[in-house]
Amino acid sequence: MLFILYGTIFSIASILLEAWSMNTYPKRRDVLRMMMLALTEVVWYKPLTLIWRLEGLIHFVLRRKSWGKMKRVGFSKKGIAK
Repeated sequence: MLFILYGTIFSIASILLEAWSMNTYPKRRDVLRMMMLALTEVVWYKPLTLIWRLEGLIHFVLRRKSWGKMKRVGFSKKGIAK
C-alpha cells in the first residue's frame, strides 16, 4: 500500500511541478485530468510496463537482437522546414 501511495504522490507532484514551472498546461482542467490518471496508473500503466520488461528479458535470454526489417528513407525536400 505504501508503494502505491508513494508512486501516486510522486506522479502528482511531478505533474504539478511541470505545470507550475514550465506553464505547459494552460488549462486547469488538463492538470486535474492528468492528476486523476496518476491515481489510476497503478492499475493499468504499471502492469503494462511489467509486460514490456518481461518481453525484453525473454528477448535477452533468447539472445534476440534484431529489430526486424526496416527500410531506410532519407529526408524529402517537402519534410525539411525552412
